[in-house]
Amino acid sequence: MTGPMPDEVRDELKPKAIELRRQGWTYREIAGSLDISISTCSLWLRDIPAPPRKGYSQERVANAWRGRWEP
Repeated sequence: MTGPMPDEVRDELKPKAIELRRQGWTYREIAGSLDISISTCSLWLRDIPAPPRKGYSQERVANAWRGRWEP
């Protein structure tokens, strides 16, 4: 989308963006899904807490290495 966003489009997309953020989606995922810019996501969602980062558990890393080296 280029240029200013029409009010009716914003009023439709912003609640969807807020819901996706509450479900743990990142700005990049939301922007791609709703076809809006990441900066728009940042503006709309700056008061919504960030989702917890997906860490690499020791078990997950061990399984990845096992799969890489075992036939």
